[in-house]
Amino acid sequence: MKKLKKIAIIAGTIALMGGGCSSAPVELPAAPQIPEGFSTHSADAWSISYPSDWVVQRNPENLDQTFFYSPFVKDEAEFEHNVNVVSTVVPEQVELDDLLDVVVNGLDQGGAVVGEKGTSVLPAGENLFVEYTITQPESDETLYGKQVGLYGGNKLYVVTFTANKDGWDAFLVDFEDMVEQLKTF
Repeated sequence: MKKLKKIAIIAGTIALMGGGCSSAPVELPAAPQIPEGFSTHSADAWSISYPSDWVVQRNPENLDQTFFYSPFVKDEAEFEHNVNVVSTVVPEQVELDDLLDVVVNGLDQGGAVVGEKGTSVLPAGENLFVEYTITQPESDETLYGKQVGLYGGNKLYVVTFTANKDGWDAFLVDFEDMVEQLKTF
């Protein structure tokens, strides 16, 4: 398998933020059933369900980051699309909208073109979401991305899907199913 190029723009953004999230209590939707053909991965204080034929790899250089790779990779692709989960401690209280602004600013500074963004409610709690595109400087390939951030305990859990156009079209629904299954404890 080719050496993989990975994108995790949010990590530096959160480090600059230096805060956490607070919000008024909201009514959470019921957690959907785990989709057929999905397995569950647990790490530290979170779990997520993912398609069973995907490969799970914890980042040995950053144990707070776990990658999920789909089996679909074009031979000529320089970038292997993936979903990754990063957790980071955020000890102080910050509003979710303020955190969204920090994430968007970080993506802008990283060269991404931000599209749809906002906040919503998942079964695990309130979250922020950002969709973006970014061009790989080495190949001029356009990558599509979506990040969903969920605050639980004193950590922010950011789930990112990054893919080329083929991977985006093929696996966006899987990513959305995965996000629905994210749990913190």
